[in-house]
Amino acid sequence: ESMLFGVLGGLGGVALAYGGLRLVTAMAPADLPRLDAVAIDGWVLGFTLALALLSGVLFGVFPAIRVGRLDIVGALKEGARGGDGAPSRQRTRHALVVGQIALALVLLVAAGLMIRTV
Repeated sequence: ESMLFGVLGGLGGVALAYGGLRLVTAMAPADLPRLDAVAIDGWVLGFTLALALLSGVLFGVFPAIRVGRLDIVGALKEGARGGDGAPSRQRTRHALVVGQIALALVLLVAAGLMIRTV
């Protein structure tokens, strides 16, 4: 399942890159240097495929290993009491959410600045 999601995400990324490349080349000024040299070639597609497969394996293996060591009966009993896990898990979860939002904000600002300079 994680491999399928990884490959589908990679295909979606390539489709977005192709559409974005066509949009940028259509809207770019004529005096932009080396614009004709920008392309999606075999190296880009190979790197995308390798990255999609690697992310699928990484994000599929770690949860499988963790579930293999989990005491299912204890987890179900704890979940029935309304507990959401240990406070350290909650802190980790909150830190990951904050980090994800911060990275998304940085990417949005960088994309806006790049579009503005083009």
